[in-house]
Amino acid sequence: MGREYRGRSQGNTQMTTTCRSFDQARYIGNCQGYPCLAAVSQNEVIVGDWSGNLVRVRLSPFAVMKTVFAAGRILGSTPVNNIFRSLSPAPDDPGRCAVATSGAHAVVWDGESGTVRHVAPEAGPVHSVAWLGSGHLLLGTGDYSLGAGAEKWPEVWHLDGDEPSCVERVALPGTCVDAIAVTEDGQRQILAFSGLRSQDRGFVSVLNAASLLPISVFDLPFAMAGRVECTEELILVSNAGAVRAISREDGGEKWCHETVSESTDFAYDADSHQLLISNCELISAGRGRVVATWPVLDGCSCVRPRPEGGFVGVSKSGMIGVWDVEP
Repeated sequence: MGREYRGRSQGNTQMTTTCRSFDQARYIGNCQGYPCLAAVSQNEVIVGDWSGNLVRVRLSPFAVMKTVFAAGRILGSTPVNNIFRSLSPAPDDPGRCAVATSGAHAVVWDGESGTVRHVAPEAGPVHSVAWLGSGHLLLGTGDYSLGAGAEKWPEVWHLDGDEPSCVERVALPGTCVDAIAVTEDGQRQILAFSGLRSQDRGFVSVLNAASLLPISVFDLPFAMAGRVECTEELILVSNAGAVRAISREDGGEKWCHETVSESTDFAYDADSHQLLISNCELISAGRGRVVATWPVLDGCSCVRPRPEGGFVGVSKSGMIGVWDVEP
């Protein structure tokens, strides 16, 4: 695996994480769109791209383990509902994952049995997914249509049994739920970013995960978020060429880290309280300052933490990059 590499600390900020080695390999020869991925173990990831395929990959020794077409088709061959994003493994069963299709349904793939299930809400295209405990999946729906639109909502779907069923929904401001996440820090809350049809403003809604009742709603000066996550004190949001941190208490912006990329993703490591940005800058979550610059994965479209430390990313060319780290 890879080569030894030491990150460069910036200024007087103490660096708490060092990149020990970096390795990369291509999972497909003709990658389509902006791939997304999730780490299901320290040595395995699932990748989804705009071909409509989900691919299970072993990192070392590198190998493609399994591929399944999970989107839909029209006229027997043309893929539809295939713009995959927000790939999420089930917390109690990493062999099962869900992905949003930016189309009429979400996909749930059971890697062990090989079954693919489509979860189709009434509220329109699915742009984000997140697991809410065992057997329950959150869907973020809506769109930025130019015509008249209604408020959209995340829906909670029960996946056990023969057919998925919607058990709860809650209305949110705006017309599209771009990103959704569930906190795991003791407060157990749902974060949902929704944008206005005008695409110039958005909202982060914080909901009680048990009741779906709203706790707070924060108004933000942008829409079309790529990702939302939180720490004990901050809500982290990516959109276009920036990652922002806003106060979980009052919604005020704490910092904004801009990049030159057309799209920006991030992975948050709770142990070091740091983020790896898709341009391979490591920044402190508390202050938003660059603490190290790591080997670059050219064209990186998605980056995620690995369960036992380190990070993994995927590029628009189909290259998977693995960063091993040490404290």
